[in-house]
Amino acid sequence: MRKGRTLTRKKALELIEKYGSQRAVARAGIGITRSMLAVAFRPPGLCSGGATKSAVQPSRPAGEVMKKIQTRADFRSRYDKDYIIPRKIRAGIRLLGRNGWLMEIDFCKLAGVTLAELGNYREQFLDYIVACERGTRRAWAGSPEMAARMREML
Repeated sequence: MRKGRTLTRKKALELIEKYGSQRAVARAGIGITRSMLAVAFRPPGLCSGGATKSAVQPSRPAGEVMKKIQTRADFRSRYDKDYIIPRKIRAGIRLLGRNGWLMEIDFCKLAGVTLAELGNYREQFLDYIVACERGTRRAWAGSPEMAARMREML
């Protein structure tokens, strides 16, 4: 193809039908690359930079307020580790059930936290923890009552 001419969708489809695939058209040595074929199949409103016309132009009139303003609570629930990690631990305890228990490593996986994160917030959940083997291994119980029964067995 001559420089400056664009490949139309119709012409691209004809070439693909003739050669069998986009890759075969590009390899045929007729001056058409795969990127030229991709441009031919691009949706009509798409600019060359990848942004659509609607993305370039403002989607709402000036002065119109966003639909939902983010609150401090939204920010906290997304970024505050002192809020996020204890919630994950509580959710993990709920998943254990009243009579369930897991060793600490398995509990970390269940709760979706790391051992370091769990270590930082462990003292908030002492009622649910049972120290085994001289305190080096810990089991997490699903309820304080279950933890007390487990401690009696040691």
